[in-house]
Amino acid sequence: MSESVDCLLAENADILRDLAELLLRLDDDVFTSPADPCYGSTIGQQVRHAIEHAEAVLAAPCGSVDFHSRERDTATETIRAVAHRRLNELTEQFDGMRRQSMRDFALKVRHVVDSPDGQCDHWLDTSLSRELAFLQSHSVHHMALIGMMASLCGVSVPEGFGVAPSTRRYWAAQETAGGGDRVLHAASRAD
Repeated sequence: MSESVDCLLAENADILRDLAELLLRLDDDVFTSPADPCYGSTIGQQVRHAIEHAEAVLAAPCGSVDFHSRERDTATETIRAVAHRRLNELTEQFDGMRRQSMRDFALKVRHVVDSPDGQCDHWLDTSLSRELAFLQSHSVHHMALIGMMASLCGVSVPEGFGVAPSTRRYWAAQETAGGGDRVLHAASRAD
């Protein structure tokens, strides 16, 4: 197994577990209520978006990743239990790939560009590890939005939710070195 692939699979699984755990803190109204600071989107829509990106990467063993042809499943964005179930299934799939000792491999990723002349559809060279790294960053970005939206609705968001693993590691190192405790708590306080 590629060590980088294993680490990226583990981080992606952990990120989705954190998201699934946050869903248990929400009620259905918070999950489906539009948030003005986030262009009127809902937590459910953000969660569905993150789920469908993870599903696209999990299709990589077929040889390609296509983020543009997502299902955009309305049940996932409107029924919290459906989203929670799908997140749990995804974490199991990432864990299963780890048990299979997945190696890195080349693949193609679809990228669509809007231009004055219309849409340009490109298939770019990439790798499983690159797309797993993208997914990790993409998921954390959406979790930061979800955490903000939940916090605005009065939900207690766990410390560090929606913060990149590399930033968490940096904060932990600063705290260990002394004086970093203020940095950690000031940057991630949900209360």
